[in-house]
Amino acid sequence: MAPMAAIQQRACPSTCFITTKVAPLKIQVNFDKNLDRSGVNVPQVEVAIGDALSRFRDRITRVEVHLRDESAGRTTTGDKRCMIEARVAGEQPVAVVSNADSVDEAIGRATAKMQHLLASSFGKSNDQVAGGDTTRVGETGS
Repeated sequence: MAPMAAIQQRACPSTCFITTKVAPLKIQVNFDKNLDRSGVNVPQVEVAIGDALSRFRDRITRVEVHLRDESAGRTTTGDKRCMIEARVAGEQPVAVVSNADSVDEAIGRATAKMQHLLASSFGKSNDQVAGGDTTRVGETGS
């Protein structure tokens, strides 16, 4: 179950308030047949990923999280896998993968990777949209 929509208020120059409803990020969590679901709190995963990626909410249409136990229940190291796929509006989906000893650790690492990937991608796309010449520090336009 996804978290309820957050309500944001911002002050007007006078005494009024403008209230806007911010829709929650759509997050779908999927499991493979080998992963013990009882150790995963799905609403907590949705909230953690939603909070981490909230600044990109206007560019992302949906996030899919795929959790897997690559050792099929055997005890090995680095066998928990988390793949996060973000569906970006008007672009191809982007995905990151992280393996760790625990599901929580794999989710945390994959989330950090996705934050970095989206920040890098959107930063580059914003630069391309802005266009024009750039001036580097220490250079002057001629």
